[in-house]
Amino acid sequence: MRGKAPPDIVMGLMVGDDSPGARKLPLALILAGASVLVIVGGTFAAYQTSDRLPPPRALPPPPEESATSSDRYTEAFYRGAIEDDARKLKLAKPSLGLMRGGLPYRIELSEERKLSVGNAFETGSLKLQLVSKKLWVGDEGQGYRAEHLVLALTNKLGRPIAYRVVTRVPEKCGAKGMVAQNAIALQAGERMERTECLLRRSTKLSVHKVEVLELTPLGYHYVTRLDPSALSYDERTAEGHRQGPLGGCRAVPWRPIRSALTSQEARWYDVLDFYARHNCDEYSFRVGYRWSAAGPPRLPVRPTTKE
Repeated sequence: MRGKAPPDIVMGLMVGDDSPGARKLPLALILAGASVLVIVGGTFAAYQTSDRLPPPRALPPPPEESATSSDRYTEAFYRGAIEDDARKLKLAKPSLGLMRGGLPYRIELSEERKLSVGNAFETGSLKLQLVSKKLWVGDEGQGYRAEHLVLALTNKLGRPIAYRVVTRVPEKCGAKGMVAQNAIALQAGERMERTECLLRRSTKLSVHKVEVLELTPLGYHYVTRLDPSALSYDERTAEGHRQGPLGGCRAVPWRPIRSALTSQEARWYDVLDFYARHNCDEYSFRVGYRWSAAGPPRLPVRPTTKE
């Protein structure tokens, strides 16, 4: 006759074989395993009763859609911005029609013209005259004064213009002085001077190209804020550019602009046409925008617009 089972067998539960040598598991472990099986089985059964899995979460909108949904791309915001800028500059309130209208662009010279000191010639919009002036090279009082070739440009029109006058000198200038100037735009009737080279015996200036983009009064101040060297203007002649009462732009995507200008995917007047209509603190040029004789179909131009 068997004796009483040891205490560890009384506290445990036999699994499988009920012989005295069978392995014994704690009751708590068995109950935990059973709970897991119940949870897994319940989850599986729930999905089996459904025809499909829960729908995936919606993707966020693309950056262009998020940008164009911003208040700044509403007509009301744009109108308020240009009116506020005009008020700061003490200009007449610009209409949307004026800002949206076409800005005439012209190539007014495309073949070489030679200029010697004292001589001048005219294009449809500009008078170009070469003069000599003694100017400081280096900081005033610390450098030296020397005679310079200076090109004087006069806007003959009754409205502001952006201009690009490409010149060449026959030899390296070395260090030269500079004068404060607006290297991008001229007011109606304004005369501006820029240094070209140190004056050497019989030095002449070669003018290779003259391009002009007409501007609105507010557009003149907008484009003046830009960096001419980043617009592929010659640094030799763009030195001394002053950016006007609105100051420089806080953020302009210069890297893609430079790349597009280098690859000829964009032209300098595409960039200026855009910024002549938009405050560069609020709106950014997108590669793909194109100058149009009729102007853009609406303002402000949205990032997804392809001109």
